[in-house]
Amino acid sequence: MFSKYKIIIYKILKSQKNPFNSFQITSNILLIILSIFSSSIFLKSIDYSRDVKLSLLSLNPCYWSYQEYKTCFLNIIKPVAYSNNLLEQTSFSLNNVSLDKKLLNVLNHNSVDIYPWELSEVEKYNLTWKSRPTFQSYISYTPWIDLQNNRFWNSKEKPKFILWDTKLGIKSIDDRYLFNDEPISIITILTNYKPVVQEFQHILLELRNEPILIKHSPTHFFINGPTIFNGKFNENIEVPIPDSNCITRVKIKFDYTLKGYLKNFLFKADAQGIVFNFHNTPEKKFFRLIPRNSISGIWINPLVTEINLYTLDIENILKTNYNVKSFMIITEDKKMLKGFQYQWEYLCAKDI
Repeated sequence: MFSKYKIIIYKILKSQKNPFNSFQITSNILLIILSIFSSSIFLKSIDYSRDVKLSLLSLNPCYWSYQEYKTCFLNIIKPVAYSNNLLEQTSFSLNNVSLDKKLLNVLNHNSVDIYPWELSEVEKYNLTWKSRPTFQSYISYTPWIDLQNNRFWNSKEKPKFILWDTKLGIKSIDDRYLFNDEPISIITILTNYKPVVQEFQHILLELRNEPILIKHSPTHFFINGPTIFNGKFNENIEVPIPDSNCITRVKIKFDYTLKGYLKNFLFKADAQGIVFNFHNTPEKKFFRLIPRNSISGIWINPLVTEINLYTLDIENILKTNYNVKSFMIITEDKKMLKGFQYQWEYLCAKDI
């Protein structure tokens, strides 16, 4: 079937006097889509060996140079050699993975998820991995992905432990702030789990008998009641001081121009970032933002700047002094955005 469609497409293109007029461009695109669809059916119908599947489905960087195209082609036509090479690389990488015996003893074959994304320990130590729906989203999390993970953390399916890799500290991919990747899920994690052991680059969090209660659950939209402000880029915004035992966050909704909407839809949004100014020190800190996730809450006060047993315990976070005085939102290209709106969010401990 695959060959038949290729022949049909070839004949049609060859017969066209001008294959680039508007009507024929449309028909050609439809034919190409049909060809891709038929190709997928053709590939699924093949009974691949394990090595051929590994060769075809593995991530291949086929788009930078001639050498990489050549490498990808060789991977497909020599799948056994390629899969053996992958196994050798995996074995070599796992030799550098280490997990302290104290952590393993506490885990004791109980269910565990990893955070933020490192999976090597799961493979090497054959951990009882119970994963949230999306544990790796390198480009960008979205409110929808965040909500799916949050539903998992609130369900009976959640694991007894979380193995937290502290290698990058509070930083996430692309210089993002880790607590802003999943603004809703992170609150559920911190209220449901308590750090119990720290060894080298790992912290083990255990499910609490009872979660820490927060007065108002975080949302992925502006709520009725609190004021919604208009903000400008490159201007400092003073941070209000709430009652004690609260986490201050700010919900931001970016207002795109038509050009910005088109770029966001066709490719990706321009980079936005946040600069923090602190009390009693001229130090500043910069983190990139995920524009679509900023409506769910950007962490402001108290700003956690390192990861350890103390700072991963929300009971300690709620008691920490507020250290951020003001912040500034910056953008890569102002022509892509008209401005932004923001609303303060206070996550306070519930009185028992």
